[in-house]
Formats: sequence, C-alpha cells, structure tokens
Amino acid sequence: ITTRTRAQSLICLLSVDEKIQQRSNYASAVPRFGIPPYEWWSEYLQGIGANGAGVSFDGPVKSATGFPQVILSAGNLQSKPMVGGGPRAGWRRRHGLGQARLKFWEICTAGN
Repeated sequence: ITTRTRAQSLICLLSVDEKIQQRSNYASAVPRFGIPPYEWWSEYLQGIGANGAGVSFDGPVKSATGFPQVILSAGNLQSKPMVGGGPRAGWRRRHGLGQARLKFWEICTAGN
C-alpha cells in the first residue's frame, strides 16, 4: 500500500472534529489511531532559537540562523556563489544536529 493511499485512508477515517483539530499550529492527539499531539510552528526567516514552541535548543547548539553573517559572506573569495550561483531563501530545511527537528518554514519576498 502506498503512502498516499494510507494517508487518504486515515483522512477518511478521521471524524470532522478530529480533522478540525489538526488544522492549527497545535495539532491535537488522535488516541484511537495512536497519533500524538504535534506542534507545527517553527519560523525560519529571522533565525532559529526560542522562535515558537516547535523549536528547542537544549543541546550543544543554542541557536541558528538561516542566512550567513555579512562579514562571513564578505570573506568569500569566489564571486559566483555571491552573484546568483548560491542558494536562495525560500522553503528550506536545516538540521541543527537534530535538535530543532526538520520542519521550518520561511516566507520569501525576494522573487524566488
């Protein structure tokens, strides 16, 4: 059975109330299917660290950012990554040593 088919089957089995409870940052548990509660909020644009209940840094990494510091960018001797060749802001994921989970969203207004 494919993942898509399993997901569609689960959605069909959820009650209307259960579906509604999944449509927020704080998705409620669905005990009858063994689904735990989940907190989706993790914004990435301005940096990561105590930025919503979905992010926690209690290990060796205390915070993170989605963009390099300007002084580090200025030290780059290769012009190509700085002029259109490097990664752009958009929908990205960062690992952070596994501390903050792989679920960040970022709104990009730079014309990606």
